[in-house]
Amino acid sequence: MLTDWQHSLLGNNVLCLIFDIIYAALPILLTIAVYKDIPGKVFIAIVTAIFTLMYGTFLSAVSYTSPEMFIGFILIPLLFTATSLKGFYYLLHCIRYLFILVFISAGFWKIKEAGIFNLEEMAGILLVQHNMYVLSNPSDLFSKTVYYLVQHPIIAYAFYFIAAFAELVFVAGVFTKKYDKALLVILCLFILFDFLLMRINYFSWFVFAGCFYFSRFKSNKYETK
Repeated sequence: MLTDWQHSLLGNNVLCLIFDIIYAALPILLTIAVYKDIPGKVFIAIVTAIFTLMYGTFLSAVSYTSPEMFIGFILIPLLFTATSLKGFYYLLHCIRYLFILVFISAGFWKIKEAGIFNLEEMAGILLVQHNMYVLSNPSDLFSKTVYYLVQHPIIAYAFYFIAAFAELVFVAGVFTKKYDKALLVILCLFILFDFLLMRINYFSWFVFAGCFYFSRFKSNKYETK
């Protein structure tokens, strides 16, 4: 990175600790500010989003942590920059659409890269993703499961196809909010099985669940005259 801050962080444990404390404290401070309706909550929300972006960028630059994990913690604080309930729901729907586009792009990528047409795609992904773990823990239940799926690529492919379908079905959310409750369930199951089968931690994406749950509410219903 151009600033070279990541190397400064690596060489300074105190600075790393300060960054961790600020990263953990800002969402708490924002929650209190929103709950107490503190006038400076908009400023706190902006600072939280910017610092989370910076924190996620630095962390992903020096570790295997994916920057995708921080998307929710960057976008959701922006909801509280709204100065009215109408503005809040407008931002909520904007974030909802943005997440839908990110999610369905993963499904289209599987089509573009032809993975969806390769029956051995998932078996190969599992082998690459978990080879070190399987070699180190051959008698583990998870290792046996991975080995079974690698040995039975059609069954493994079924998981890949279901995941791709789950991503692509979010296209419906672009045109209507009618199926948001079903999309919410699909999102939760996707995150859970992604962790169980791929050991990829996307639990931070649960924050987007609110965008689908609250999309059914209309802001004008709660506006005061």
